[in-house]
Amino acid sequence: MIPRLLLAAALLLPATSHAREELLRWLDPNPAPSPVVGFRAHVGTQSRSYTTHIELGLPAPDEAGVYAANAEVGDAVTVFVALTAFDDTLESSYSNEQRRCADTGGDFNGDGLVSIADFSLLLYDWVVGDSGIGADMDCDGQISIADFSLLVPLFGRRVAR
Repeated sequence: MIPRLLLAAALLLPATSHAREELLRWLDPNPAPSPVVGFRAHVGTQSRSYTTHIELGLPAPDEAGVYAANAEVGDAVTVFVALTAFDDTLESSYSNEQRRCADTGGDFNGDGLVSIADFSLLLYDWVVGDSGIGADMDCDGQISIADFSLLVPLFGRRVAR
C-alpha cells in the first residue's frame, strides 16, 4: 500500500483571465526506490469534495526530493486541492488538503472596480457565510474584520481581469 502523500506547499501563479495555475509542490514519503508511477491532483470548490481530477504524471523531483507540477483551476474561485500517488495497482489515500484562494483584488462582482457593491458582498458573506466569491481575502477560512481591513485601501481601485 502506498502511504499518505504529504502536500508540502503550493504557490499561486497568474494565468489566463478564466483560469489560473496553481504550482503544487510535494514530497513522496516512500523510501527509495519508490513504487510510485504517478500522481493525481484532486480539486474542488468545497473541502473534501473533489470534482476535477488532474493527471500530474511523474515529474522529476529536485535535489531535495520535492516534486512540482502545475494544475489549472478556475480564476475567481477558492479551491481545495489534495494529491494521491499511485503505482501499477493501488492508489494512496488523499494527502493533506490545501486551500488556495483566488486573488480577486477586492472586485468580488467582477465589474472591474472596487466599489460599495464589493463591500456589500463582503458584508453579506460575513453575515451569511462564504459564498465562494473570494471575500476571504486573507485565505484563513473565514470572512472577518481582517478581510474588511484588506478591502478598505482598495476602494476606488480599478482591477484588470
